[in-house]
Parts: sequence; structure tokens; C-alpha cells
Amino acid sequence: MSLLRSLSGTAFLLAAAAFSAYAQPTITVIVNGASFEPVVAPGSLVAIYGKGLAQSTQTAPSGSLPTSLAGTSVKIGAVMAPLYYVSDTQVNAVVPAETAIAGSVPVVVTAAGGSSLTFNLKVDRFGPAIFTRSGNGQGRAIVFDASYALVDSVKPGDIVSFYATGLGATTIAPDGYAPYLSSRSTGFKLYIDGKLIDSQQVTYTLPAPAPPVASVSLKDITPAAASTAAGNSWQLSEDSKWRQFTRNAPPQD
Repeated sequence: MSLLRSLSGTAFLLAAAAFSAYAQPTITVIVNGASFEPVVAPGSLVAIYGKGLAQSTQTAPSGSLPTSLAGTSVKIGAVMAPLYYVSDTQVNAVVPAETAIAGSVPVVVTAAGGSSLTFNLKVDRFGPAIFTRSGNGQGRAIVFDASYALVDSVKPGDIVSFYATGLGATTIAPDGYAPYLSSRSTGFKLYIDGKLIDSQQVTYTLPAPAPPVASVSLKDITPAAASTAAGNSWQLSEDSKWRQFTRNAPPQD
């Protein structure tokens, strides 16, 4: 009996030591996953920075966005957020589509060290941003041609696509399958080299689990504006909020 008590006490001490090895998660900032600005919307990919956010580095399996990775989960409002990536200092997650548009939405990260203090996140209706090659919200946009080859510049008649996030709530396609974003219902304006692209040439789709993809036909853009060797400027605007990515120029409002 005394041996069992001793073993039991040892096990308890080992368990306590193992638990104390992980610090309580802390959240320092949450930003848009494309622009790295504090402008997010329902459905946005976001980057959560802090410390003790995960006990190991892990990426979600292809075609899947689980709500738990490496023992880490994120609660935004009352809903568990789908996760792309977790590490000790960063978590990439998706703001659940049902998240309320509010000035203060509670966010809590739970990991091996317990749960973080609540971080209050401002959620807007839209937070449009285009993903860039640098992965930090600056520089050239990630733009593909019709064959999905990466391109540096575009010209009239090209059909291209790019990745964007923060485009707001989605609706279900008429066939009942993939959700999509109607260009006429989003109210977005797309500018390339300062020229407004006809909204009828822009379609937004949402092939889960990727961020929203905008497919664009550029037949309305002038040759002079679309043939610069240095690349083109790309802007998404909504409610007078601008996002610009070109030649290492930072986003601007």
C-alpha cells in the first residue's frame, strides 16, 4: 500500500512538472492574414501573434481545416475557429462566418499551458486584402494567368486570378454546393494601375478551404497601363478603404 502511495505521489509530481513546462498562452495582436493590418471580417484569414500559442508547429492537412491543431484551439466569439497553422508564436485561423460585426469580439487561444486572457477583436463587415509574394502584405500581388502560372504583369485581354481575403459573408451557389461571393452584392471595386475594372468582368468564388479567389478579365484596361515591366498595382476598395500592393509599396488607406 505504501508503495502505491509513493508511486501515486511520484506520478502526480511528474504530471505537475509536465504541465508547468508550458506557459499560459498570450495574444499580443491579431491582424488580417493578407494585409497584416488590424482590419478583419467574417470569413477572413487572420494571423494571431503571441507566445505559448502551441506546443509544436503544425499545418492543417491538405483539404481540411480542423478546429484543433497540436493541441491548440481558438475561440472567436462563441465559435471555434478553423485553423490553418499553429506554432509557439503564431496561429493562422479563419474568422467564423457567423461572427458578429462588432467593435469588440472576444478571442481566446487554448493550448498546453491553458487558456489565454481574452483578446478583444474588432470585426468589420469587410476587410479586403490581396495576398502578396512576400507574405507580409507588401510587394507584388500573387497573380496567376489562365494556366495558373505566376505572372509579373498583365496586358489587355488577359484572364487572371489572385487570392484575397476579408471579402465578407458568403452565400450558397444556386446548385447548393460551393459558397460564392457575387461581385454585384459585395460592392467591391477592383483597380489595376489606377484603372477601375468593370464589375461585370470580376467574379468572386470561395473554393473551400482556400481563401476567396477573384477571377478577373482585363480586356477593359489600356495597353499603356498594363504592360509595365516592373509589374502592376492592384487595389481592392470598399467603404473608401484601399489596399495597394505593387513594387514593394505598402498598403495605403
